[in-house]
Amino acid sequence: MDNIIINNLTYNYYHPLRKTRIQALTDLNLVFEKGMRILVCGKNGAGKSTLLSILAGKKLVKEESVSVFNKPVFHDLSLNDRIGYVGEWWNDEYAMNITIKSMFAQYADSKRYKKLMKLFDIDDSKVISGISKGQKKKVQIVSTIIKRKDIYIFDEAAESLDLISRKVLLDFLKNESIKYKCIIIYSTHIFDCMDKWSTHVLYLAKGTLSFFSDINSIVRYVRNMMKIEQD
Repeated sequence: MDNIIINNLTYNYYHPLRKTRIQALTDLNLVFEKGMRILVCGKNGAGKSTLLSILAGKKLVKEESVSVFNKPVFHDLSLNDRIGYVGEWWNDEYAMNITIKSMFAQYADSKRYKKLMKLFDIDDSKVISGISKGQKKKVQIVSTIIKRKDIYIFDEAAESLDLISRKVLLDFLKNESIKYKCIIIYSTHIFDCMDKWSTHVLYLAKGTLSFFSDINSIVRYVRNMMKIEQD
């Protein structure tokens, strides 16, 4: 099956300062299908980053809790080539003293590489240690999307991008989902134009699912509520 199935997912972790275990997610049940662009919302501490890192195979969970393309995430390493993940933090120390082009040497002659360099306005002759935080974030993003994936997961990944670069990223991901039916899971606190970009919205509160719905149903609901208030 070409989808993501989350089945009774509960996750807790040990908090060293509190010296106790914290419940981050509680009994989540969800299905993400091909071509979906899912906007993940919720307050800080709602469990968004935990969920996204689990889906990316970064945290150990029970095999039956999360199935990606009918394979257990984290446990099946073959999924690593099919999932692209961009988080808030990137360990770029290994590449600090090389040029961007050197970092992408194996892709430097590909059409996709040249397209991405142009789209994100990246000068690949620059040394990574000498570029801005925003430029580093662009390089991190390109390192994730340089090879086409079946799933792209972005956890607050565009927060340090300027408005134009953010739009470039969203347009690129939307095109990938439409053309190749990949699944996009995108968490952000910047919601401008997201109603026109996303196909579904997922809202978490204190580690539990508040709602998961297609965007058209949400827009209709809001409009109806506004109409009732006006009447």
